Amino acid sequence: KPNDKFHRTARVLEEWHIPYFEKTPFHQIDELKMREFRKWQDEKFGEPLAASTIRKHHSMMRKVFKEAVLLKYIKKGDIPEMEVVTAKDFQQRASFTQDEYRKILTAAYDAALEPCDKRSLAANKLLPLYMEFCVRTGVRSGTETENILWKHITTETHQNEKFLMCNIVKGKTTKYTGVRKIVLDDKLRGVIASIKQLHLNECKPDQLVFGVSQNQLGRKLAKLLHKLDMYQDDNGNAFSLYSLRHSYI
Repeated sequence: KPNDKFHRTARVLEEWHIPYFEKTPFHQIDELKMREFRKWQDEKFGEPLAASTIRKHHSMMRKVFKEAVLLKYIKKGDIPEMEVVTAKDFQQRASFTQDEYRKILTAAYDAALEPCDKRSLAANKLLPLYMEFCVRTGVRSGTETENILWKHITTETHQNEKFLMCNIVKGKTTKYTGVRKIVLDDKLRGVIASIKQLHLNECKPDQLVFGVSQNQLGRKLAKLLHKLDMYQDDNGNAFSLYSLRHSYI
């Protein structure tokens, strides 16, 4: 029947998902790709999609991922988290523009060169690397980042190509979705190498990657923002450490 569930699903995938993800390998579709897809949907539709529509679209995409697992294109743990993110949600958290982010990142790297006590120096040197990691992966500051151990940074091979991966084992949604895998891009290879240098390249498997408290990093970022006279985005939302997640580039 032309109106049965299968044909409805096919029409939705042909209209939305295939045009956007057509040239993207399954293993590269992560949570951030899905969030970018959501923004694109609203732009294409001309107005924000309803939460109920988003849920239906995510349900259909999950079926595609399950089929990909059966065909061994990806593993079950590679299926990304798919949040029901509406236009309202995009506006609730402050995000940095690329120019704002570059300005803050430059200030963070400059601060890392300033003389200070040993405890502050560790946080100052880690902050710009932490910022790079959060912005380029979209991980949540807090529970997700503070539970990343060196054994969670791995190398995997897909179709004869090696990828640097990060396993998110604890966070807001992992109890429902399980371990979430994130592909680390080429830029982050250098970031990971720099973090290792901060540990004098003595990184034990059960050692924390970010060995400075999130509160301390948050205070360091707040101090930089105050120095730069940057307090909120164009929507009036206050900047914070969590803004890094919403400033994916």
